[in-house]
Amino acid sequence: MVYRRLGEDAQDPETRQELWRTARTYLEDAEKAGYADSETYGSWGGLIKRELEKQLDSGDPAVAVSLFREMAEKYRAGFESDPSYYTGVNLLMALRLGGRERDDSFREEFNEVLTVSRFLNRLAIADGPTDYWALATRAELTLHECLEGGTPVDEVAEQYAEAARHGNADQVRSTKYQLGFLARYGDPEDVIERLRAVIEQAR
Repeated sequence: MVYRRLGEDAQDPETRQELWRTARTYLEDAEKAGYADSETYGSWGGLIKRELEKQLDSGDPAVAVSLFREMAEKYRAGFESDPSYYTGVNLLMALRLGGRERDDSFREEFNEVLTVSRFLNRLAIADGPTDYWALATRAELTLHECLEGGTPVDEVAEQYAEAARHGNADQVRSTKYQLGFLARYGDPEDVIERLRAVIEQAR
């Protein structure tokens, strides 16, 4: 995590890549040492996401597809070894944006991850009805389901509005940033802008 954050702050691209390579090495060492849990793979997926963000302006789309597929691989490993709704929602994102063919295998995995993540998320909300991250994740789970199925996002907007009422400024900023990331990698800009506006209006 330290090297990932240092890389995020680095202005020089070569320094940034070197720091992120170091972060990858530590994650690989952790995996080999038996720390193959949701936290390790979540950190790994987060590192890949930072690499994707740096690809947005000048990277070849083929590199982005490769990174999304690697991200899905890491989140999948974490989800299977130590299921959590956090890992699940990130796996759904990586599956959707990874350019994978929408065949039976894709649909089976997508629906399985969605079902398990919803169950874990529902338990979290029952335990903490005003837990911001549980509420925001519920909204993002519904968003991925709607965008994959081509259905309206009215329920998504309502869920983001409910989450926003229980979030602090940093939490809300993080959620809006995540929505922006989805838009920059191909999700409908009109949908994303509506959701970002709803979050602001609900606070």
